[in-house]
Amino acid sequence: MSICEFQIETAPWPEFGQTDRHAWDRMRASRSSLSSPFFATGWCDAVHAARGDLMFARLTQQGEAVGFLPFHRGSLGRIRPAGGPLSDFHGLICETTLVVDARALMTALDAGALRLECAPSDDPLLAGQPLTAADCASIDLSDGYLAYAERQRRAVPKAFRNLRARSRRLNAEHRDVEFRLDDRDPAALEDVIGMKRDQYRRTGQIDAFGPSWTRALARNLFLAPRDGARGRLSTLWVDGRLAAGHFGLEATGVLHYWFPVYSGALAHLSPGILLLHAIAEAASKEGVRRIDLGSGSYPFKKEASDLTVSAQAVMLSGGGLAGGTSRAVHAATRHCAAWPIGQLAHFPERVGRRLDRLSSFYEPVARRF
Repeated sequence: MSICEFQIETAPWPEFGQTDRHAWDRMRASRSSLSSPFFATGWCDAVHAARGDLMFARLTQQGEAVGFLPFHRGSLGRIRPAGGPLSDFHGLICETTLVVDARALMTALDAGALRLECAPSDDPLLAGQPLTAADCASIDLSDGYLAYAERQRRAVPKAFRNLRARSRRLNAEHRDVEFRLDDRDPAALEDVIGMKRDQYRRTGQIDAFGPSWTRALARNLFLAPRDGARGRLSTLWVDGRLAAGHFGLEATGVLHYWFPVYSGALAHLSPGILLLHAIAEAASKEGVRRIDLGSGSYPFKKEASDLTVSAQAVMLSGGGLAGGTSRAVHAATRHCAAWPIGQLAHFPERVGRRLDRLSSFYEPVARRF
C-alpha cells in the first residue's frame, strides 16, 4: 500500500469522531510499540483543551481509515507533534503493514518539516530516512515490583544497597515520612510545578512550564478521568514538607516518567530515586506494567531500567522552499557532527535543536479554525 492509494484529509481535532476513535484504538492495540500514553486519544484531547489548535490527518483507503497523524501547524512551514515539545513519543498511528512515502505525506499536508524526537522503530514514516537512535529506558513491572527489584539487585547490587541505606537513613533522621502514590491535592501539583520551574532556572534549561498552555495541559491531565490518559501526581513528604514529587502521564498500564523534582535540602538522601522506587512498587499493584523513563543517558536510568524500548529520532521534510531549507540545514549539521574536532562538532546541532525547542514552546498558539 503506497501513499498514492490514500486519500488524505486534515481537520481540527474536535471533528475527530467516535468512528475515528474506534479505528485509532484498534490500530494502537495492534502494535505494542504504540503503548506509550502519548499515543492515547486522551492525550490529544487534553492537548487540544489546553491549546485549541490541534489538527489531525486522516489517511483513508476505500472510505476506511488506515492511519492518523495528530499535529500542530508551527512557524516557517513546520508542523509539530501533538503537545509539541512536551510529547516524548510520537509518530503515525497505523498498523505495521502500512507503507507510507514520508515526503509525499508531508507535501500533502503542506508541511515543510516535522521532527520526531522519539518515534517507534517500526513507524512506517522512518523508512529510507537518516535516523538517530533515541531508545527509551524503561522499568519492566509485568511480573511485579519484587521480580523487578530482584533482577536489579543482581544487575546493579551497589545501587540497590545504596537505595536501601538511604531509605533507612531517611526514616531514622525524620519522624514523619509520607508517600502518596496518587496525590489529588491541586496545591501539591502547583508546588511540584513551582519546584520544577525553579530547577529549570538554576540549571539554565528551557522552562517547560513558562508558557501558559503547558501549565493548562498539566492541570487538564491532573483532572482527567482515571480510565483514560491522565496525569498521575506522586509525592514524598518529610516532616510536612515536599521532599520529592513526580507528575507523570499514564494510560493503559504504562506510566511515563515525565516531570520529577526533589528538594535540594535532602539531596544527600536521593529523595527523587526513593520516590521513583516507591511509585514503581505501589503502581505495579494497581496494574502499571511498565514505567518509561524516556530517552537520554542519565546515571539513574542505567541503574533503574531493565528494559529498552526501541525508538528513533528523524527529521522529515516536504516539498517547496520550507522543505528544501529544512533538508539543507539538517544535512549541514549532520556533516558538521562528522568532523574530527571532538564535542565542537556537535555545537551547531545542539544550538539548532535548542532554538527549535524554544520556538516550539513559545511560538504563537492560535485557534486556526
